[in-house]
Amino acid sequence: MVQNSKVNKFFNAFFVISFLFVLNSCGNRIKVNPQKNIETGYYYLQAKEYSLALKYFLEAKKRENNFIVNYLIAYTLYKQKNYKDALKFLDEALKLDKSNSKALILKGDIYFDQKNYKEALKYYKKVLENKDYPNFYLAYYKIGKVYLAQKKIKEAKKYFLKSYYNNPYFIPAQKELVKLYLEEGKIDLAEKFLKNLLSLAPNDKEVQELQDKLQILKNSQPNFIVF
Repeated sequence: MVQNSKVNKFFNAFFVISFLFVLNSCGNRIKVNPQKNIETGYYYLQAKEYSLALKYFLEAKKRENNFIVNYLIAYTLYKQKNYKDALKFLDEALKLDKSNSKALILKGDIYFDQKNYKEALKYYKKVLENKDYPNFYLAYYKIGKVYLAQKKIKEAKKYFLKSYYNNPYFIPAQKELVKLYLEEGKIDLAEKFLKNLLSLAPNDKEVQELQDKLQILKNSQPNFIVF
């Protein structure tokens, strides 16, 4: 009986130690799991906790160096306005997928924010070279924003219209068109796009402000009386 008791105690101890070893191993695997780090980092990115997001993305990169993790690091650094480091990781991402539209647009955004419009335009237009990517509306819109910043109104309108025709549900391009048409006093065209905006985003504060501006412009027009 004494011998059996000792044997049982030995096996119980062995079982506990084995269980703790397995548990610890699982915990370590979870800790270094790059996908788990990416998911956690993305959660913090959505919450605008950029420092925490960056911490998890960089940890994921130690385990798995791929396009997604480099892009997410670059995007997080961009949100922190750390443009120099953002470009470094973005270039690494583009080496892994040189025609990726999201990465090209982000690179354009970095240059746009620094008012380097020539380089911004270069990368926005590179998106249009990707024939396998038919949804160019975002690139068209970004190009329009560059021309608008350069006071090239005709070119800006051209690309905002291209964005609209490529995706009639894309709100930002239509907002820019309404603003430009209001500035030019083109009530009919402003009203056309504003009507569409009101159907897409009736509670949008900026859309409501544009509607007020349109009404003020309409009220300021002279009423001609025909005898």
